Amino acid sequence: MCRKKVTKMPIKNRAIDNIIDKLEQKLPPEEQELRKQKKLAREQKEESDVKKLNMLIENAVRSGQRFLKVTDRWTPKEKEVFIKGVK
Repeated sequence: MCRKKVTKMPIKNRAIDNIIDKLEQKLPPEEQELRKQKKLAREQKEESDVKKLNMLIENAVRSGQRFLKVTDRWTPKEKEVFIKGVK
């Protein structure tokens, strides 16, 4: 568990990326292709999820919905909304 305050964005570790690339190159071609397809599918899903989230946020802002602020002390009703989710 990390106990330090996060102060900056993480930085890619090229050494680890290079090791993973070399290990993947030793895999059979079928396994390499499967890994590429899975990676592409994950990236496409992530992109789609981000677009959906942005669309939901834009719709909520346009309709005047109020957002819960993490830094504020929540009322019992707001806590209930957070736990149950917005429908």
